Amino acid sequence: MSAYANLLAPIMLGKMRVKNRVVFTAHMTNFAASDSLSEQHINYYLRRAQGGAGLIITEEQSVHPNDHPYERMIKAYQRSVVAGYKKLTAAVQRHNTKIIAQVNHNGSQGSGMYTGRALWAPTPLPDPIFKEVPKEMEPEDMRELKESYLQVAEAVREGGFDGIELQVSHSSLIRQFLSPATNQRQDKYGGGLEGRMELLLEILQGIRERVGWDYCLGVRLCLDEFMEDGITLDQTIELALALERAGLVDYFNTSLANFHNLFLVEGSMRMPLGYTVYLTAALRRAVSLPVIAVGRINDPVHADQIIKNGHADMVGIVRGQICDPDFVHKTMTEKADEIRKCLACNQGCAGRMGLNFSLSCVQNPSAGTAGEIKGGQNRSAKRSGQKERKAYVIGAGPAGLEAAAVAAENGYKVFSYEKNDVAGGQVAAFATLPGRTEFEELIRNQLNLLKRLKVEMEVSCEIGVEQLLTWGSDDAVIILATGAKTAPPPFAITGEARVFSVRELLETKFDPGKRVLVYDLLGTHPAAAMAEWLLDQYKDVLLATPALYVGSGLGPTQDLPLWYRSVMARDLKIYTDVIISEVKADTVTLMDHYCGKQQCLEKIDAVIYAAPQLPDDALYFQLKGKVSRLCRIGDCLAPRKVENAIKDARDLDTFYNWND
Repeated sequence: MSAYANLLAPIMLGKMRVKNRVVFTAHMTNFAASDSLSEQHINYYLRRAQGGAGLIITEEQSVHPNDHPYERMIKAYQRSVVAGYKKLTAAVQRHNTKIIAQVNHNGSQGSGMYTGRALWAPTPLPDPIFKEVPKEMEPEDMRELKESYLQVAEAVREGGFDGIELQVSHSSLIRQFLSPATNQRQDKYGGGLEGRMELLLEILQGIRERVGWDYCLGVRLCLDEFMEDGITLDQTIELALALERAGLVDYFNTSLANFHNLFLVEGSMRMPLGYTVYLTAALRRAVSLPVIAVGRINDPVHADQIIKNGHADMVGIVRGQICDPDFVHKTMTEKADEIRKCLACNQGCAGRMGLNFSLSCVQNPSAGTAGEIKGGQNRSAKRSGQKERKAYVIGAGPAGLEAAAVAAENGYKVFSYEKNDVAGGQVAAFATLPGRTEFEELIRNQLNLLKRLKVEMEVSCEIGVEQLLTWGSDDAVIILATGAKTAPPPFAITGEARVFSVRELLETKFDPGKRVLVYDLLGTHPAAAMAEWLLDQYKDVLLATPALYVGSGLGPTQDLPLWYRSVMARDLKIYTDVIISEVKADTVTLMDHYCGKQQCLEKIDAVIYAAPQLPDDALYFQLKGKVSRLCRIGDCLAPRKVENAIKDARDLDTFYNWND
């Protein structure tokens, strides 16, 4: 019997049989084209079906013309979508994977920017993110909304989907009706829970009458809004029991929170694994219908235990299958140790969505592309009689490790060299900071892959120009991933001041003293996490930045609220809109960069700065023009983020002919 027998067992959702308990639940992708499903959508969902997912639930699709909260949204109310539906569902179902369409209206959690129309809501209360006052829905609006849901349900069934799911959770007009915080109506759609659930009941009843009682129909519920006067777990259980008694739905999917506390919806690595399961378990104990658990579940052992312990019947694994589309296949074939685990860094998925870019992944930058469908099929292993091709990779940070894997997958004998005593580059150092620890998984994932590919690696080994010239003359590929070097401090220093970069402090592990100023010129994790780390060491920490506020780069990844809660509870002193004009001995002069007013901070033991780095590219320019097969990737090309380093390595397949 499989070690994951609970996770891999089939299950019935109404009359629909699902081959295993792993669900690729709904999430935004920004892949839509011309308001419809795109080829990128089809590639994306097909790849997860190929990887073994039992059930796929598409991203939300809009049911009404006045719901257009973001640019690239699927408009399910347009008849033109049906052709794309048929193409998608046929592709996925060939792999015995079931696929359900999630439909939704975002209500006040949107913008009239794209439509020019007023938003709809139960009560004219603005959403905390969009801050646009909506129109209170009138009876004719209710009728129009219900009819649009029914027409979309018909299109979904005509398009070949195995079922339909109503989003009633974190970004939903229906949830706004269910919540006492957003529904202050005095008619039959307001008041107590019975009135607040009336709209949902009417829509579900109508869908059943249109598409039949044999068709799979589910709802995604908000388990708890975690806000004053919001939906509570007890209310959600009461609602679920009412839906179960009415026989209107076949399963319950779950979520929690809303846009008041979005960090709970898209939990980053600061949130514990399985952080919503305790709520799901409470719902599961109360109802008889299948329940889907979600919330940072990235390991089949954990997923199997959730089901075994009766906390849920199915497990939603989204980021885990974005990161590794073969998550289920590896689990089924007893290769779970080969799964590329999600870090919950949110940088390529949720972070890109918040900036209106299409979905990607730090570890899997090809997510949703045609190249991802090919998987390993385009690799050119060494053919019989062919001369052995060699690749030498200098540097074993994320870019170098990924490049070594790419070269090995293309049939090369690969040799990897790292001058430090451990692989991982800057990631290995920064993973010691609070809220960054799961980046260790990135390096673990890469090293495990190189071990399977039999890549030879040497650490504490610095390779010189002469050796590389010798290797290069033998027609070998030389890949330089030598990383970045710290830039000089961007301010004047006089006297014996102690000034160091964040990276220098992490790599040398020296004690900076009691009173430390962190200077942030990036707005991202290095300075913020360093300040938190120093507070953990019981230091008196000050943080200065030219920005309007600290940590603007932490917002898209949903790290900002929890970071502020952590540091402000320990009296972090923050100075915004300032630059350091001078550091002299133990005195730091700050200048307001709007008006020029200066202030001095005294008795500062050390200044730790986070600033843009410089490429460590000397080796490249020493070899350029002397080695015919020379590549430069990662920070030694241009210092950026880890996702750029890994993408540089993966792009070698696109821009480099390995068969030359």
